[in-house]
Amino acid sequence: IDAQCIWTNFPNTVGEPGLKTGFVDLEQGWVLNHEDLPLNPATSMIFGNNLHGTGTYLGNHGTAVVGEVAAIDNDRGVLGIASGVGTSRVSSHYVIAADGTSSVLNVAAAIVGAIPVMQPGDVLLLEVQRADSTGDWSNPVPVESNLADFRAIQLAVARGIIVVEAAGNGSNNLDNMSHFGVGGTNTFNRSSVDFMDSGAIMVGACSDTVPHVRMGFSNFGSRVDCCAWGNWSVVTTGYGDAGGLSGGTTSYTNDFAGTSSASPIVVGAILLIQSYCKNYLGMTLTPKQMRDILRKSSNGTPIYTTSSGTTIENLIGRQ
Repeated sequence: IDAQCIWTNFPNTVGEPGLKTGFVDLEQGWVLNHEDLPLNPATSMIFGNNLHGTGTYLGNHGTAVVGEVAAIDNDRGVLGIASGVGTSRVSSHYVIAADGTSSVLNVAAAIVGAIPVMQPGDVLLLEVQRADSTGDWSNPVPVESNLADFRAIQLAVARGIIVVEAAGNGSNNLDNMSHFGVGGTNTFNRSSVDFMDSGAIMVGACSDTVPHVRMGFSNFGSRVDCCAWGNWSVVTTGYGDAGGLSGGTTSYTNDFAGTSSASPIVVGAILLIQSYCKNYLGMTLTPKQMRDILRKSSNGTPIYTTSSGTTIENLIGRQ
């Protein structure tokens, strides 16, 4: 995405910009003391509990996501797209109750828990997907399919927070789908009279080479606002296949993928844009303004349905 152009030509945007922009990653687990992340086990968790190290679960996924966005500019590892632009924190949908019982997918609570510590213009990334309306996880759907999550997103957006949402890896045409339990039909379809808009920026996955092709696993449709790399080619922190041990503080990977890897790329771009606007233009973009910028076709690269590049994908937006 040519982040280096911003780093080089607009120094007050990155590193130590005068006006910071907050970033919160919402999922369930992270290596909070990773050597290359701006996270702290004592202070970075806003809501919920860190699932990392519980049973066999390791927080590689969250570690990889934060690394893409905000990995530290130091003498090791990788460099995040928007390193130094602002504070990085996490909110977990994994919650341990007072009686010791635990549960996951408390997404609405994790969103609402993050809102009080975020400012207008900050970015909240939802790295979660849900089973479909029947409970089937084989074709997952966007997290906002759940109405509680949908309303929580709307609340965050109304407070000026830019919400970025992974479209999910279910190969679903969202234009033919609806939010759970609603009376309307095709509520993810922008052309439907029953369309429901949470205000989030929804991100799909595409290939990393030109012409960019939608990845077959990526959910798609007119609700998807933009796309980024999702084909096992993203280098970031975590996992250990490119160095270190899985779940360790020195772990790195060179094949992060899915709408999970695509969404942080878009978040990095958003943070650079927002930082530029704050520090050079004296303004903070609203969620709608930012989404309009990302949806505008002339600001991005077309996404195609075939590798020949002859058929443009009309249902998935732009990179």
